[in-house]
Amino acid sequence: MSACRLASLNRRAAQGVLLGLILSLTSALAQLPPASPAEAGLSAERLERLSLYLQSVVDEQKAAGRGRSGRTAGEARTTRPIGSIPGSRWSAS
Repeated sequence: MSACRLASLNRRAAQGVLLGLILSLTSALAQLPPASPAEAGLSAERLERLSLYLQSVVDEQKAAGRGRSGRTAGEARTTRPIGSIPGSRWSAS
């Protein structure tokens, strides 16, 4: 068996193990009962402030996500494909 094929099989096995771990963790977390911020040791007021701040970051297109315009930050800035270099031979236009 070639080294390349063996590496591919090892990578697939590792991906399978990782997927299994993620699925196990997801099902374990789904069984946890919901808790209020106070029960978890968090401040509801500070969580609300954090939520408002993160929404403002998304709205200002400083982070990925959907802002109030309904477009992602990347859609709002450019229509060029990611990685294209204007004027280069690899440019989409």
